[in-house]
Amino acid sequence: MKRKNLTTGLIAILLLFSLFLLRNFEPIRMRKQDFGDIRLQKIEETTTETPYLIRFFDGETLVAMPLEEYVFCVVAAEMPASYESAALEAQAIAARTYTLYKSLHGGCKKYEGADICGVSGHCQAFADLERLTDRWGEDFPYYEKKIREAVEKTSGMVLCYENEPINALYHASSSGTTENVENVYSTALPYLVSVDTPEEAKSEVKITKTELMQLMQANYKGFTLGNMDEIAVLEHNSTGRVEKLRIGNVTMSGKTARKIFSLKSTDFEVKIENGILVFFAQGYGHGVGMSQKGANILAKDGFTAKEILLHYYSGVEINNIDQIKK
Repeated sequence: MKRKNLTTGLIAILLLFSLFLLRNFEPIRMRKQDFGDIRLQKIEETTTETPYLIRFFDGETLVAMPLEEYVFCVVAAEMPASYESAALEAQAIAARTYTLYKSLHGGCKKYEGADICGVSGHCQAFADLERLTDRWGEDFPYYEKKIREAVEKTSGMVLCYENEPINALYHASSSGTTENVENVYSTALPYLVSVDTPEEAKSEVKITKTELMQLMQANYKGFTLGNMDEIAVLEHNSTGRVEKLRIGNVTMSGKTARKIFSLKSTDFEVKIENGILVFFAQGYGHGVGMSQKGANILAKDGFTAKEILLHYYSGVEINNIDQIKK
């Protein structure tokens, strides 16, 4: 009993000590008008460990915070802390690059004055220390140290194509191949092309005819469906994901189907089983850029962070942010 109490006490002390050390990195809350027009500005009077400041919308207010501390909070939110160190390092570089790209291309389009936001489903996920303490519990000191080491080891590193920061998109998982960016966001980019990825991730969504009618009628006026046989995939894109799906008298894109039916990806098949529509999906996310699950599998196979990134982002190189920002 004494040993258990001692262990609990030590963990509590470590948590308090970690939070105390991080006070130096606490975001500076500011009003919109205080930011001016400078994006990702360099802080002149600071340490070399945190030379860049970003404007981040946390869901309630704009905050100014050091770039590397922001990257830590993103990696902790976007990728399981249990993943291999090389995968976490790759995620840190991708997240840093995506942040820089957003900052240099007009910032967050949804929240005026912000370089980037942490609002669910928009820019990048973000988890502050309070949330991470709740999530990791007794493992907080271990996982915090692990992710900070990944961020510090890659400090300042960004992915570039022809010396310009890339739009470093990433997703949770694919199955077999990643997606060409133009199949999701219309515009082709030479570094976001389909590549092999080593993982499989499968899921199912079952929908009764009554549920299907409700969903379709809510989204399409005049929708009709005689029987469940009037459902078929009409077209696949170059990576095998669904381009067009017909349901009754409506033809929709795979992207629209994913949204309406809450599918994990557009890489799906449809079947009718006992009068129920079943979507069999593979992967999770838009499928563009680095697959996080694939990155972890490659890391387990001995790939370095650089090798992982050069696999998922074609024709890129890794530069330091100081080589890009003038």
